[in-house]
Amino acid sequence: MGCTVWLANQEITMNAKTNELKQALDTAHAAYIAEQSRLAALGLNSKARYEALKPLKAAEDAANKAYVSAANGAIRKELNTIIAADAHRVRAEKLARSPWKAAKAAAGV
Repeated sequence: MGCTVWLANQEITMNAKTNELKQALDTAHAAYIAEQSRLAALGLNSKARYEALKPLKAAEDAANKAYVSAANGAIRKELNTIIAADAHRVRAEKLARSPWKAAKAAAGV
């Protein structure tokens, strides 16, 4: 019971962290797009816009990297939990298919 509660709390924490990073990414992207539109409306050429947008693009890329890393970590953790829950069944099936492996496991070798 305690383990289940701990896992549920950890999942909520991971979801909150991922959601927070997603909001930061959305904010950074919106700022980048808004500044890009503003600079285009001023009539700046593409090279000038590129130079002016470099810091915003770097911030957006950093936010994207953090979000993707957290999301991948959450997915990996969930998959590892699923695989670990099924590991005993898979091992039992392997032992059932091979009398030699079953005898070896029973002997504790």
